[in-house]
Amino acid sequence: MIVIPDTSALVELIRGTEKGKAVLKILNESELVIIPTLVLAELSSFLERNGVDLSVVGMIADMGLVVPLDREVAIKAGKLHAKIRRRNKNKHVSLADCIIAETAKRYGALVVTTDHHFRLLGDAIIIES
Repeated sequence: MIVIPDTSALVELIRGTEKGKAVLKILNESELVIIPTLVLAELSSFLERNGVDLSVVGMIADMGLVVPLDREVAIKAGKLHAKIRRRNKNKHVSLADCIIAETAKRYGALVVTTDHHFRLLGDAIIIES
């Protein structure tokens, strides 16, 4: 199984919560972990705001294959975001979430997340409490 952890899942992992333990188990059992550069940016912002050493970002990056955002994924994510906002008016689905979802589709991966709205975006493993 190929997985992409989103930022919410990685925050739980860093905090060492029960959800974080579930995330770690999934990552360890996966054949490939893909980390979008966008997730590293979001994680860096979270850590900086919370006074956590940014070296954690490097450790997370070392857990898998770091992939950049490319033109095709960017355009597909923009279209997906517009479609969701038009049809569902769901304000919880961010453009960043759509980028992560489209990156997952590109690599045939499942998104590992704690965010329930990822159900609108494609295949995901939702970590419940």
